[in-house]
Amino acid sequence: MMARKLFPVLLCAAASCFVACNDANSTQPRPVGLAKSRSEGLERAIVLLIVNSRSTDAAVRANSIEALQPLQDMRVNDVIEQGLHDREWVVRYAATLAAGKRQSLKLKPQIQRMVKDDPNESVRVACVYALKRLGDPSHMNTLAEAIRSPDYRVRANTAFVLGLLGEKSAIGLLEQQTREVDARVKLEITAAMARLGDENAQNALLAMSLSKLAENRLIALATAGEVLKPERANVLSNGLKDPSPLVQLVAARTLGKMGSPLGHSVAYSYRNDPNPEIRALSAHALGDMLLPSEESPLVRMLGDPEVSVQLAAAAGLVNVWSKADKR
Repeated sequence: MMARKLFPVLLCAAASCFVACNDANSTQPRPVGLAKSRSEGLERAIVLLIVNSRSTDAAVRANSIEALQPLQDMRVNDVIEQGLHDREWVVRYAATLAAGKRQSLKLKPQIQRMVKDDPNESVRVACVYALKRLGDPSHMNTLAEAIRSPDYRVRANTAFVLGLLGEKSAIGLLEQQTREVDARVKLEITAAMARLGDENAQNALLAMSLSKLAENRLIALATAGEVLKPERANVLSNGLKDPSPLVQLVAARTLGKMGSPLGHSVAYSYRNDPNPEIRALSAHALGDMLLPSEESPLVRMLGDPEVSVQLAAAAGLVNVWSKADKR
């Protein structure tokens, strides 16, 4: 509770510093990579995420790095570099994936050291992905060993990375894992194969989205938006009528990722829900469907009393503007 009480003070201090550095009368230059047309709401979101990339909670640090990753802003590179040196493996893992997605050449030497020396196997797997994206495929063979690791987290993360790399030749390696017993790893293998274009895996995800078990529906819907083609959106729209608000919102977000507006009213309707988990999911969903000119609901949610909702709104704003930058 103490951390929550102190957080607004910390955020205000950081925001004041940011405003001072960008005041029209200041001698400090505007951060490289920021378009002048970007909103004040986005700037608040960036500051919030940068502040929380130094949170005492490792999961918050990792999520903040992941949220900042799509943003074309030089400050993000500093946050990612900081994450590569974090004491917790989950933060180094998130930072390494972010460096790979951004193809940050400046960080390549550090990642080349980490792929050999990092004590965590999942981080080394992420290094293989990042280095491949940075033009160094020399460690790819280690993924065939990692997918058979005794640690289920390593196996799951390896399957995820194989899907991200986008090389269809990996389907054969994934298909060989028939003896896998962990349900979480099986899901990542199915998702990776679906991402790589395997129709059987795609159909399996669709079937799982209609499961009688709410947990299965949640997992399938959360995964589907990343791996299925937009023409499958109508099938997933059944989730918008689910009795569970969580499933409804995950379905809305997934549809948003697929370019469908069908979930907009669902996402918008839960933005003031009494449950902060529901409000946070609403913010994430809105971030996958709104245009920059429609950002006001997310900007208002930056002022939510719950930090988790603030962070979700900040991530949503970054997503809204990052997608606009790519258009």
